[in-house]
Order: sequence, then structure tokens, then C-alpha cells
Amino acid sequence: MVVRETKNREWLFILFLLLCIFQVPLALNFGIFAYYDELIPFLIIPVMIIDLIRAKGSKWYPKKLLAIMCLLIVFWAIGWISWSRSHLMPFKNGFLDSFANLKFYISIVVSWLLFKEIDYEHLWKLLWNILRAITLILFVLTIFDEIFHIFPGEFRYGIMCIRLFFGHYTLMVAACVLMCSIFIRMYEFYKERVLPWILMQFVMLFFTMRTKAWLALLAFAVLYFYVCRKRRKISKVAWLVVILMVVVISFNQVSYYFVELGEESARYFLIVTSPVIARDFFPLGSGWATFGSGFSAEPYSPIYSMYNINYVWGLTIDRPAYISDCFWPMILAETGLFGLLTYASALLILLKGVFDLGKKNAYAFASALGALAYLIIASTSEASFTLGYASHFGIWLGIIFAESNGRIRFLPMRKTLGYDDSKRLTAHL
Repeated sequence: MVVRETKNREWLFILFLLLCIFQVPLALNFGIFAYYDELIPFLIIPVMIIDLIRAKGSKWYPKKLLAIMCLLIVFWAIGWISWSRSHLMPFKNGFLDSFANLKFYISIVVSWLLFKEIDYEHLWKLLWNILRAITLILFVLTIFDEIFHIFPGEFRYGIMCIRLFFGHYTLMVAACVLMCSIFIRMYEFYKERVLPWILMQFVMLFFTMRTKAWLALLAFAVLYFYVCRKRRKISKVAWLVVILMVVVISFNQVSYYFVELGEESARYFLIVTSPVIARDFFPLGSGWATFGSGFSAEPYSPIYSMYNINYVWGLTIDRPAYISDCFWPMILAETGLFGLLTYASALLILLKGVFDLGKKNAYAFASALGALAYLIIASTSEASFTLGYASHFGIWLGIIFAESNGRIRFLPMRKTLGYDDSKRLTAHL
């Protein structure tokens, strides 16, 4: 019975990850798959109940996880208190917005609870062949599309932007980043054999022609050559080089939005208006679904008219295409300074948990950091922590924490030489 349950969880693990990669193409053809990223967080209650029953009521969760949960409950309550005070948007919009802001973290917990007791070394072997096949197919399609223009796409810098069948460039970027994170984790078992497959992912990321994709490429290159190959902390010189490259890569994008477009940029107005809203609705903001959220578009939030930005292209009632073009202005405006601080604190605790992985297994640390770093990078140009792929990244982070919660090889970041890599330990989130 135990063996059968373990097998079921292993196949569930594979299914979860495949759906994370291919949810968008499947949803474009079969509408039911559009709800996958919403379904996972809704599993939280039954999964926790089952976990408590199996533990016979004596269940304690890691301190960091409890701290994050407490902060997010406060953050969620702040949004509802401010929503009830302003009452600018319908309850349905408020509920959907509040759920979207929590689903990333809920997905981490669901995945962590589901996949704590499985044989990960066996799973990485299964996933190795599957992921290589997927990467090869997508890579070949990318090259053919770049040459023969099979799929529709725009041009940047004279190069066709590739999105294949992912519907939008940013969704293809997210899928490639997720696969990069998985390959980074597999370095422990396959060493340099992962390099060709990561390079294929890098080519696909490059040809999306998105700044965040290039920054993700840079992040994974650094993680691969420093953390995976050497298991060493990134040197100060390397950090200076990385910062310089980030400035170079980001310069055109920043100058375009804040210099060339200036006051014609939706992103500019979202950023400069959010602190004004936070000040006027101090201390708890204007409430859920009122500003910078996709749920503030239909019905159209009166906040945009109140602050005279309803004429800005991309923020208008008939074309709100860029209404959620940045994540942090939404948090600041809707939940105020207190909400921003609680959310940022939860994220910092999660980041601390990721860095703690480096004391146990460098490859788990590099994989988790790469995924989380991309969400933070993307949050400057879209509401990344509320989008569908946030649940996918949450599932992957939960898997990494679940693996580290059991028996994982003791391969920490190197501080000094001369320890036994064959040691194993029980690690906690």
C-alpha cells in the first residue's frame, strides 16, 4: 500500500511539473486547463487536513513557514479592511485579487505537503529524459521559427521575437526559466551533462528578446558557473561584473519607459501615482482590486479617474492593456505602507529560507534562487507574483523545500575544503 501511494505521488509530481510547463498551450486549446494555476492553491485545505490526520494531530510546521503565513494573513486582512472602508470595487473583484496575491505562497505550501515523502533521486532520473526531450523539441522549433517565421511574432532590434505556441513572450520566458531551474537542480546527479540543455534554454530565452529573459539568462549563468560548478559564493569582483551587465541590459528598457515615453508611459504613472494613493488612503491603502491589478479593469476602478490617469494609453477604460504593468505599485496603493511592509517581510523570510538551503545543498539552493530571482526581476515589469506562472514557480519551490525537508545529500556551499560529501542530514525549511 505504501509503495503504491509513493508511486502515485511520483506520477503526480511529474504531472504537476508538465502542466506547469505546458499550461498555457493546453489552455489555449482546452479551456479547462486555464484553471490549473487556480486549482493548486485551492487544494491547501484538504491537503493540510490529510497531513494532520496522517500526523495524528501532532503537527508542527517550520518556524519560517509559520512566520510567512502569519504575515500573509495580516497582509490579506489589511487589503480587506481597506476595501471595506473605500468600497470602490465589487466583492467578487476584491476576492479574486486577494486570492491572486496569495496563490504563489499557497502553492509552495501545497507542493511542500504533497511531495515530502518521495524518492527524489529516482524522480530526477525520470524527469531527466522527459525534460531533455521537451527542451530539444522547443529548441528545434525556436531555430525553425527564427528562420522560417512559422509562428506570429514581432521584431526587436531586427530580430524576430520567439513565443512559439505560448501565447505571449513572457509566458514562454517563464516556462524556460522553470526548466532552467530544474536542470540546475539536476547538476548534482548529471554534472556537466546538463550544460548543453541549459545552453538550449539560454538560446530560447535570448530569442524572446525580452529584457527580463536576458537578466534571467545572466542570473542562471552566474549560478551555474559559481554555485553548481564550484559550490562557492559569488566573489565581489563577479558581483561588480554582474551589476554592470544588469545596468547595460536594462538601460534601453529603463530609458524607453522613463525618458522617451516619460509621461506617456502607463508604467511611469503606476509608479508615481501609487505613493500618492498610499498617502491619501493612509495607512491601509485603497483596498483590493482598486489599482494596478487586472481585476481593477472590469468594472473600471474609479481610482484612475480620481487621480486623472484614466486618459493614459494602456490605462483607459476601453484599453486597460497595461493596467497591471508593475507589481509593487499595486501592493503599495491597495494595501498601503503597512501592507507593503508585511508582504516584503514575508518575501524576505522566504528568501532567507532559500539562502539557508545553501548550507545543506548548493544545487537545491541555486535552483530555488534562480526561480525566485526571476519572479523578483519580472515584478518590475508585470504583476509576476499574481500571474499564472507564479503558482508554477511556487510548486517548484515547494518541491525543493520538500526535498530538503527529507534526506538530501549534504553538499553545501564551500567555505573551507576537507569535508565529506557523502554525509547526509535531515534539513528543515
